Amino acid sequence: MSCRIECDVDGGGTTDTGIQLKEVVVYNNYQNPSSGGYIIYNGTGSGYSNYTDTGSYTNHGTGTGSGSEGGEDQSSNTSTPCEQMKVLINSADPNNMIAGINWLKSIVNGTVNNKEFGIEIRMTMNADQTFTYQYNQVSSPNEFSVALTTDYYHIGGAHSHPENGYAMFSFADVRFLSNAYNEASPLRKNDVIFMVVAKDKAGITNTYAIKVDNIGVLNDKVNQVWNNPKFIGKTDDEKIKIIHKDQGYKYRDSKGALEESFLQQFGSFGISLYKADSSMSKWNKLTLNTTTNKTIQTPCI
Repeated sequence: MSCRIECDVDGGGTTDTGIQLKEVVVYNNYQNPSSGGYIIYNGTGSGYSNYTDTGSYTNHGTGTGSGSEGGEDQSSNTSTPCEQMKVLINSADPNNMIAGINWLKSIVNGTVNNKEFGIEIRMTMNADQTFTYQYNQVSSPNEFSVALTTDYYHIGGAHSHPENGYAMFSFADVRFLSNAYNEASPLRKNDVIFMVVAKDKAGITNTYAIKVDNIGVLNDKVNQVWNNPKFIGKTDDEKIKIIHKDQGYKYRDSKGALEESFLQQFGSFGISLYKADSSMSKWNKLTLNTTTNKTIQTPCI
């Protein structure tokens, strides 16, 4: 789900004057027989990746329900995005996923960082009507993709970007957020989140998150890009190559201002961008100052 510094600019061969976002993850309706859910297919491969369940269960106390799984209340969790996200990096909260994020950081900061890795978040109702988060670490043999599950119980997750990729979300990542929200049960939709851990060209490792503000707008915007008439006759792999190549030029031209470039590209998509501080103790919401074209960081409270 990341960008690659390489592309054929004028059709005359590979050069380093342009940037292509590698074709990465394409949504499909393959049903994983082991989980009953849906997984993301890497269009560059020839099969479906399996995820390794190495996570642990913790209690999540927000939201309400009406009994055990299957008979739960279908009304959405009413907590705010900031309240939902605090759980994930609150060291005093047993629901936190700091260990998982640190695992992704260790990969990104390792001597070799040439493959993507991910974490799936599964949200299950307990008998006492609280909730459980399960964090499943996912490995991938691919440099620019990792297979993550979307279904009734999953609320997204996190992934890393390799050193040859840009340290910011791609269109495929935004599309994954849309799919994760649409597949999740009504009770879980507000908790859906997608994160990226990546090291920028300055050597700083950042953790970003995107959340849905308006799913109708997000679906419409994603579909407008994906179903552009110029893609008639194109395969899904060909479409994502073109989309990511165009997006890669924008990231290249930003000269390292990736946050600003992302907000310029996706600020109207019905989503919000967040950034964790270096100590992983709080989130800041990032918005774009349209006068200065610089990001504004607002503490998530």
